[in-house]
Amino acid sequence: MKPYALLLCMLLLLSACQQPPAPQQGGEVEARVIEQPEAKPAEPMVTEVSFKTEDNSEIHGTLYDVPQAKEAVILFHMLGKDRHSWDDFAQALQAEGLKVLALDLRGHGASTKRGNYEIFYDTMSLGEYQKMVFDAKAAKNFLKEHGLKFHLVGASIGANIALTYAAQDSEIQSIVLLSPGEEYRGVRTFEANEKYKGRILFVVSEDDAYSYPSTTALSQRAGGPHLLKTYPDAGHGSDMLKSRPELTKLIIDWLKEAY
Repeated sequence: MKPYALLLCMLLLLSACQQPPAPQQGGEVEARVIEQPEAKPAEPMVTEVSFKTEDNSEIHGTLYDVPQAKEAVILFHMLGKDRHSWDDFAQALQAEGLKVLALDLRGHGASTKRGNYEIFYDTMSLGEYQKMVFDAKAAKNFLKEHGLKFHLVGASIGANIALTYAAQDSEIQSIVLLSPGEEYRGVRTFEANEKYKGRILFVVSEDDAYSYPSTTALSQRAGGPHLLKTYPDAGHGSDMLKSRPELTKLIIDWLKEAY
């Protein structure tokens, strides 16, 4: 055989050896596993919202949404505060699977088209504090389309508003009252307290000169199942959530008993 013919045969033989064998008909083909990218956790759904009350006040709030949630909590702040005083607490509730709506009550935060709360001291607008109950009703109606069960949490005058509204609405499953009073700015509680038959968690600090005797009296006259939690020196209203971090877990655990 001539040298060039021998070289050609060797090249053809080498090329054949480098080709992968073709799969036999009916034989198994090795499967390739393609790694899927790791799914990212869903971002918290936090939305700015607004709605109108029956007396045409525009109320603003923050909705901490949870898709498919069956329970909702509406938060009512203290006098002179706004919805952002609940930020950390609202996020903790949302993390537990609760839909949360934190309001700016009329005259506070962004809900000031009818004026700042400070003008409510004027004789002509004294009733604006009592009309905050309309804010509570509008907030509940804003969420009602979701078919939820409702809970209210209020601090100081916000606690009085929560209790007053709950006594008017049998769909409110339970309420948490932080430093309620017998009366704040004309919003009275004793009658509503005896009328409301849902669950109530009362929380108060013993060094709160006005709220402590009011809260203990309310707990003794509550119309439904209730629990009184006291601290020796925790402060007032939603400030207790900062001075007593364990209070957040207490409230969450207590709410869970209702659903």
